[in-house]
Amino acid sequence: MKNLLFILTQFLSELGSTITNFGIILWINSKNPNVLTFSLLSISVFLPKIVFGIIIGSIIDRMEKKKLILIADFLIGLSSLVLFILFKLDKVNIPLIILLNFISGIFSCIQDSSKGVLKTIIFSNDEYIKFNGLISFLSGVSMLLSPIIGAFLYFNIGMENIIIIDILTFLIASIFLFNMNIPKENILTSKINLKKIWNDFQFSINEVKKIKELKTLILFYSLVNLFSGMTYFSLISPLILQRTENNGEILGFVNMFLGLGFILGGISVSIFKFNISKEKIIYISIAFSFLCGDLFLAFGRNNVVWYLGAFFASYFIPFSDANKAYIWKDKIKQENRGRIFAYRNTLESLSRPIGMLLGGLIVEYSFQGIVKNNFQLIELYFGNTKGGAIALLFVFTGVLGFCVCSYSLLKIIKRESIKALSQT
Repeated sequence: MKNLLFILTQFLSELGSTITNFGIILWINSKNPNVLTFSLLSISVFLPKIVFGIIIGSIIDRMEKKKLILIADFLIGLSSLVLFILFKLDKVNIPLIILLNFISGIFSCIQDSSKGVLKTIIFSNDEYIKFNGLISFLSGVSMLLSPIIGAFLYFNIGMENIIIIDILTFLIASIFLFNMNIPKENILTSKINLKKIWNDFQFSINEVKKIKELKTLILFYSLVNLFSGMTYFSLISPLILQRTENNGEILGFVNMFLGLGFILGGISVSIFKFNISKEKIIYISIAFSFLCGDLFLAFGRNNVVWYLGAFFASYFIPFSDANKAYIWKDKIKQENRGRIFAYRNTLESLSRPIGMLLGGLIVEYSFQGIVKNNFQLIELYFGNTKGGAIALLFVFTGVLGFCVCSYSLLKIIKRESIKALSQT
């Protein structure tokens, strides 16, 4: 029961944060609806995972996860308070939001990494995939509700009050965690210093090198994050806004269907069991996400097709996330998970901000020119030229992502065939 309440209170805090983020998107779109602005905003959130990921991993293995999460919660709440004051004094601007996002991203990195390890401690092997499905379900609920609630609150009570709600939700989650009893952890006793951080980094590299399955997953998710960084994590909002004459309502519904996909995907993960390897489930699910999600969003000419694209893009992700998490939990000892998970997260996250920046640059300095020089062709395929450059990018990432998944899946099938032949 306590594990369920932990998940629910964390969901409440996540909901408050996503409502705030949606409000900020609406605020920025009203001030400077530039594609590169959205890319830089997204980069500011993910960059700390790369810059501080390895250091944080060494800290996590040497401290209680509960204590680390509470410290990170306090500092994130402090960052939200500063943002509230800036809005209240009418001193806020886009560079300041990006800076605060970066600072908050550092503490979020500590928080997320600590939670990732804590979940492997409080959930048994039998519970792990089921509860991961529930977490994906609740993340979907957050994505489903945040656009509706965010848009309503933004236009009725303003950003200041949205931030207050965000602070209250994180306080509820922190108070529950503070009073929660955590099983005894295996914590490294050695003190942390620069030499230890470097040694931990080398240790993580060597441990992952020993397991071919994990090396392959890191490379695969690095490519997935590169493609999704170019589109979903930075340009889905401007795509919909440009193609709908800045219709915030349709954007809200697109985000809702992204959330609905996570909800039903999370439920499906908890209910269905498949008689194939967890690696195959990962590659098949991500392949469908790219093929159906990216292409529906790119070629869609009305809101119904965009809603379907958003739904398909997210529905298959919980299958990937739950099976990936299980593989890493199964392969890595508990006392090493902080360092090795941070190493994994850093390598996988490295490509995401690169993709975000590349996406903005490709659209602004390459695909915009293609749209202008091929006006009739773009209208034929996409219905109109507004948002056509971003739509082209979605086609590009959708096809490449599907090809990478198909190649990875075929390699596993080939490996299994060779193994079966050698046993006969």
